[in-house]
Amino acid sequence: MEIILATWNKTKVEWLTKGFFNLGLKIHPLDKNEIDDVEENGSTSIENALIKVRAVGARKNSIVIGEDSILSIDILNGFPGVKTVRWAEGTDDDRGLKLLDKLKGIPDKERGAKFQSAIALLFPDGTEETFVGELHGKISTELLGEKGKGYQRIFVLPNGKSIAQSGSSLVKSDDHRDQSMKKAALKIQEWIRKN
Repeated sequence: MEIILATWNKTKVEWLTKGFFNLGLKIHPLDKNEIDDVEENGSTSIENALIKVRAVGARKNSIVIGEDSILSIDILNGFPGVKTVRWAEGTDDDRGLKLLDKLKGIPDKERGAKFQSAIALLFPDGTEETFVGELHGKISTELLGEKGKGYQRIFVLPNGKSIAQSGSSLVKSDDHRDQSMKKAALKIQEWIRKN
């Protein structure tokens, strides 16, 4: 049994590989030539994660994993949501600045937000499972922390610091991606035991 990662994104491949390493299964990232690019046109992160695994399809002796992460801002009715990496040109730093601009004048108590990670699993028998993790916080009024950290510079945790300022070790236990990966890993172990 092996794991196929339904992504070409190098950063995503790195943290998914780390997240599922302890399962002791061979982890195989997709090669650019293996499948055609798919349009992530779902209305939720769960739908987009499922689109990714379905594009690869069920395969003998393989568990396909797809992931989609979004930033959702309460006062903007969940925007940018599924468009988190595509709603404006430029980098995540650029988009972070544009979000700060959209929220100009909005009081602190109304700047609630969450990061959400959805993981979809597709097992060899065609069974699908999805898991969600969420990290709650609020949007800052200015960029906080090191350039190049994108949305991590505007997302403030309950400790009053942005993710970029807090460092990965402080965020780790609450991280939305870690939450969804842990749930998915438990399901994989359970499926392997039964099959």
